[in-house]
Amino acid sequence: MSYASFWKRTAAYLIDGIFCQIITFIVSFVIGFILGVSGHSSMAGTAGTILGIATWIVYFVWAESSAWQATIGKRIFGLKVTDLNGQRISFWRSLGRNVAMIISTLILCIGYLMCFWTEKKQCLHDSLAGCLVIDEKPNEKQGCAVWAIIGFFVLLIGTLVLGILAAIALPQFERALGNMAAKNLEAARKVQNTYYKEHNQYATRWNQLNFVEECNNEESNRCVLANLFTLELEPEGVAAQRENPKFSYRLFRAYDLNDTRRNLVCISKDERVKSFCQRLVERQGVPSRSKTRTHATTVASDEKVWVSQAKTLMNKIQAAQQEYFNAHQDYATSWYQFGMPVTEDADICLTPDQTCARHHKLQAMLGSKEIRIFRINVYENESYELVLPYLAGSTLRCEAEGDVCDRLGF
Repeated sequence: MSYASFWKRTAAYLIDGIFCQIITFIVSFVIGFILGVSGHSSMAGTAGTILGIATWIVYFVWAESSAWQATIGKRIFGLKVTDLNGQRISFWRSLGRNVAMIISTLILCIGYLMCFWTEKKQCLHDSLAGCLVIDEKPNEKQGCAVWAIIGFFVLLIGTLVLGILAAIALPQFERALGNMAAKNLEAARKVQNTYYKEHNQYATRWNQLNFVEECNNEESNRCVLANLFTLELEPEGVAAQRENPKFSYRLFRAYDLNDTRRNLVCISKDERVKSFCQRLVERQGVPSRSKTRTHATTVASDEKVWVSQAKTLMNKIQAAQQEYFNAHQDYATSWYQFGMPVTEDADICLTPDQTCARHHKLQAMLGSKEIRIFRINVYENESYELVLPYLAGSTLRCEAEGDVCDRLGF
């Protein structure tokens, strides 16, 4: 009589696990559907859990006490559960053996490892129930299949564990990165104010400042730090752009200490990132609502300058789109299509593509039926979009959360 090895038993159990999961899913779905239709949907979760556990127990207990003397997984590898004399076990002994597995599990799974050193390769639950697991195909070359199944599940579990660790670590990484970006903005703001005292103007290129080594040789207003975020010198302040496709946001600090945006501003169009922005700003310290409101009139006045520029641009685009439509029976989707000049100044940007570059004050985007302009750096971590349909006579509208549109007179 040959006894089953630990690895064959493990591979068989993994196959049984897949089979049981399928049965459990089907049973839970059917019970949940029945309870839902009958108006007892609140009981579906509890009933599904109980029936799922019962399915596992019935499957193993019944299969190992049946004429097969094995579950599907064990049968594939030629394994059978017997008593100490090699005979078929009863339903109750099979039940006792499977319940005893709880003990094998509770002692840090040492009960399963006992088959490595016991004479008949018995696990703890086998010994307690007076059972053996015999191998009827000891000479067949099944090693590749056994290790393939175990390897697959190890890879699957490893991937799951790495996913969980990544889900824990990535938010912490983004938090640390956000704090680092905020500190760099504050340092750059101080360096700019020092430069202003000496030259009566702010620097427009990083090589004009003595900041960090990565930026000191940059002959433009943009500097990439550690390939993680981009620092940008703007006329009113310094910005940091995080360009991760799944986690994009923009930070801004004004140079002028009298500007309400001297405190950190964080903006993101992604709803998932907005809460991150709020926490990041809170960690850096922001003035209370009562204090910042003292500058509300000035800020709203400044914003109206941007709105005026945007309106002028949007009216030009609307007229150009109407001319293009009259000639082509469709609206243009690229600036070049209707000869709109491409500008690269600090205020408004138009590019050959639909969307304007992020580092400009206003982002202009051609839609299928309307022009949209998105304002980036705004008072108290707010943003807004101006929308003007191409159709003649259409009214310009403002879209935003909060009261920013009201403050701007919309």
